[in-house]
Amino acid sequence: MNTENHSQTAAFILVERRPVICTERDQAVMTQVRTHAEDQVMHGLFPKRVTDAVLDAINDNEKLSLPVLEDEETGRQFALLILRLLVGRETAAKRA
Repeated sequence: MNTENHSQTAAFILVERRPVICTERDQAVMTQVRTHAEDQVMHGLFPKRVTDAVLDAINDNEKLSLPVLEDEETGRQFALLILRLLVGRETAAKRA
């Protein structure tokens, strides 16, 4: 994932937050996030749910969504970024 795509993806997450919100509402995915290592989560439901959330948001953010959908590695990096955000939220919630 090049720097420009990474910046656009990060902007997409920060502005829309849909992939994070959609995956947080999916209890099966969140159970995997809480109980499995990153590599295991990336082979479970999580990447598909992130793709589904991107597809849901595509009408509003087509320019930012298409790179995630068109390139497998970009999609994987995007899913990893969302996963790390979710894990960070979970960790912060446990501390509070």
